[in-house]
Amino acid sequence: YTTPNDTACLQMASDRANVLLVGDSHAGQLSQELRRAIAPANMLQATAAGCRPTIQGKGLRSCRGIVIAALEEVDVSRLQGVVIAGRWFDTDRPLLIETIRRLQQRGARRIVVVGPMVEYSADFPDLLARSMLDHDFGRMKKAREADRRPLDEAMRRDVLATGARYVSHFDIECPGGRCRLFTADGGPIHIDHSHLTPLASIPVAQAIAREISR
Repeated sequence: YTTPNDTACLQMASDRANVLLVGDSHAGQLSQELRRAIAPANMLQATAAGCRPTIQGKGLRSCRGIVIAALEEVDVSRLQGVVIAGRWFDTDRPLLIETIRRLQQRGARRIVVVGPMVEYSADFPDLLARSMLDHDFGRMKKAREADRRPLDEAMRRDVLATGARYVSHFDIECPGGRCRLFTADGGPIHIDHSHLTPLASIPVAQAIAREISR
């Protein structure tokens, strides 16, 4: 298989705790703020766009190589935590559970799965601008992908049943069922149909850090 582009991304520190982040661009978007949230711990990162963060699964050879290097070759028993995030689909659920089980068998102590994003049928900033111009924010709810929330609930049940931990984007972005549209500085929460703006990734990273440390 193809090794990661930078092998230093998977090197452990000997003088502090180590945390592994693995997944696709939905994992990569959390990298910067997660590094801050877990400091002074060292973060190992294996993320690439479109990579399914499961031991079994489809994908480009290079993509699969990155995932396998992280999940099967890193000594997970030495990690403080393993964080798995991705653009999930219902078909990923059994593969994810198998991945969690195998990591647990190899000594992983804390596994944190980040659930599916709140997702929209078109680019979020464009939808938001049109809603503001028309004074009609109802279009935001109509544009929200309806299958994401049921998947979030199903994944939560699956993951918690294994003894792993779970962070829900919906709990953070849509408290009480009302989805936030703006960050604290008045900007949009998403940069496209699903990915978070840097400011919006902060509470997600902090929630992951809490799960790793508890």
